[in-house]
Amino acid sequence: MSRTSTETVHPAGVRAADSAHLWHPYTTVPAAETPYVVTGARGVHLDLWSDGRRHRVVDGMASWWSSIHGYRHPRLDAAVHAQVDRFSHVMFGGLTHAPPPRWPRRSYGSPPRASTTSSSPTPVRCRWRSP
Repeated sequence: MSRTSTETVHPAGVRAADSAHLWHPYTTVPAAETPYVVTGARGVHLDLWSDGRRHRVVDGMASWWSSIHGYRHPRLDAAVHAQVDRFSHVMFGGLTHAPPPRWPRRSYGSPPRASTTSSSPTPVRCRWRSP
């Protein structure tokens, strides 16, 4: 029987399998410390399991967008679910889908008449199409 992401696995089992089979970036081989098991997150908090107990901590090393918006932001969660119901991901190079053409106008408003492109902090450019 295979496990799916919806099945509940005890944190001790997660930790044991992790220690036996995985290497985490920025750690030694073998790992000097066993990683904490994250069992949940909301806002700025992580729910961790360690030493047989659960701990709620502030995520001081939050990854990219979670440090700005927090974990389990209702609007972001709804957008992710809506996208996954259609398809999870496609490469942006040479492909597009409904949301990307809306990004520049939503982020920057209508472009000045002379502008033909809008750029983002990432190395991706979206071309404006004049009506």
